[in-house]
Amino acid sequence: MSTINVAFWNVQNLFDTTASAIATDLEFTPEEGWTEEVYNIKVDNIASVIRQMHGGAGPDLLGLCEVENKGVVDDLLAKIGRDDYRVAHVESPDIRGIDCSLIYSSKVFKKPPAKDIKGHLVNFRFPTRDIFQVRLTLKTSGAELNVLVNHWPSRRDGQYHEILPKNRTAG
Repeated sequence: MSTINVAFWNVQNLFDTTASAIATDLEFTPEEGWTEEVYNIKVDNIASVIRQMHGGAGPDLLGLCEVENKGVVDDLLAKIGRDDYRVAHVESPDIRGIDCSLIYSSKVFKKPPAKDIKGHLVNFRFPTRDIFQVRLTLKTSGAELNVLVNHWPSRRDGQYHEILPKNRTAG
């Protein structure tokens, strides 16, 4: 294989409709209008776009950010309909429950051992978004590829609110 199709997508709060015991996802509940119907529409729309990526071939590697848990990524995979897609995921300590995940093609990459899937904390002042790392091995050549998926805190209300030092830490 000479080409690996890669994509990254901030899926903007892909949360299920169940309140999490550890995350402050209070706005993503049925009481706040985040119903199963709304959730399913969002998953269907994201899956539709993924199927169209790379001229309809789809990505071999797809980094996702702003997912709540592995379950929502599994729901997304079911809608994409590719039986070769696998998920690498770890729950991050982010207080909102925002995680990163990696979808990879099992036709292109070997399944990584659990020790090669990890999250790295950057800011120890309080639990925050991590840098998600997955070490993959190409099936064709045995070459290793370290994939990093991250999502830095962004501006709130147009202001950086102490975010710049966190981003600078990562630079």
